[in-house]
This record gives sequence, structure tokens and C-alpha cells, in this order.
Amino acid sequence: MYLGAGRVFWSDVTTHKIYYSECLNSSSSCDAKDLITDLVDTVDGIAVDQLTQVLYWTDAGRRLIQAAKIPSGPRTVLVWNDLDSPRAIAVHYDSG
Repeated sequence: MYLGAGRVFWSDVTTHKIYYSECLNSSSSCDAKDLITDLVDTVDGIAVDQLTQVLYWTDAGRRLIQAAKIPSGPRTVLVWNDLDSPRAIAVHYDSG
């Protein structure tokens, strides 16, 4: 789960999706919204770059790290070689 920019993001390994909600803003609906719904297996780590509005996630089942512009930008596979079980990820603002 990741909390940022008035939204909370989480993954569900049963439904194989990444969701978000804007519950933190009292004027918004607290319903879960689908964000990433295809080609997702076991998402363990989620990070959001609040400056660029890019979501990063690890997928241990597919053995890769991906990114997508929030809320509906194209997906990019960032790392796919030599990954055994990627589990966590963080945004390093100083390195861009």
C-alpha cells in the first residue's frame, strides 16, 4: 500500500490488480477504483513519484519492475533481467 497526493494505492494478489481510492479527500468517493488491471501477477511493492505522477511497482510473479503515468498513461517495463523476486521499491527524488 502507498499513501500519497490525497490517494491511497494498493494491490490485490487474488484479483491481480492495482487499485486506488481518494478517500483521504472528504469530498471524494471512497470507492476503490481499478488502476492496473491486466498483466499483473504478484505486486508486492508500490511507489508513487508525486512530482511526475508516475506509479512504480514490483511484480514477483512476472519477475519485473514496471511504471505507468497516473491515472491512465502507458506502461513501461523498467527491469526484467536477472530478477528473482522483486519485493519493494522506492522513489529517489534526488536522482530523478
